[in-house]
Amino acid sequence: MRRKEIVVEKCKGKMTIMQAEFFNVTALIDAFAAMETQNLRVDIVNVSPRMYSNFRKLGRDILDVETLLGNLKKGIMGVIWGAQIRIDKSIPEDTILLKSEKEFGPVIIKLVVKSTSKSIAQVISDLADMNNKLLDLRNTLEDIMKTLGRAKELK
Repeated sequence: MRRKEIVVEKCKGKMTIMQAEFFNVTALIDAFAAMETQNLRVDIVNVSPRMYSNFRKLGRDILDVETLLGNLKKGIMGVIWGAQIRIDKSIPEDTILLKSEKEFGPVIIKLVVKSTSKSIAQVISDLADMNNKLLDLRNTLEDIMKTLGRAKELK
């Protein structure tokens, strides 16, 4: 993965907005590093339920899944690199919020993922659309070839 995949778009006060093409470990590492360059530690990672499903795919080497019922009821789903992962239904599906809680107020890095995995239905629909366009193009080319063939006959 290239570091160019994540680009800092703009800073608003204490919020840095970053973008990643896809959700992956590299994108997450770069977002954590952006917080660490400010000499801060990520304390909380807020995600939507759907984005949390992507975190679960990272595996137990990276994600420490929460098992205490009391913490699960509070929305704490696990720990990644020392930061609590919390589910928040109000966060958009394509967004990960990394927070550092300090005495002077929170510092937030908002990581926006341009593309999470498409559903199988979306992929099939996209492929069907492309197939229809290719068939239209093929028919157009056949018409052109017929026209060129007739033009040769007239000469």
